Amino acid sequence: MGSSIVELMILMRKDSERRSEVRRAEEEQRRRDDEKLEMEDGAQRDKDEACARSQELMHFIDALVKKE
Repeated sequence: MGSSIVELMILMRKDSERRSEVRRAEEEQRRRDDEKLEMEDGAQRDKDEACARSQELMHFIDALVKKE
């Protein structure tokens, strides 16, 4: 009887450790996914800003060309 209790405790501990490892892996994946989204958002903002600057420059160039 005593050995079956010990075996049960060992199994419960292993199961708990396994669940903890799965939880840590899921949290790490979420963190990586969040970082990836932040990088993609930053890249899109940079791209949008560059496009806006290009449009401004095109307006200035167009105005200069029309003056001549």
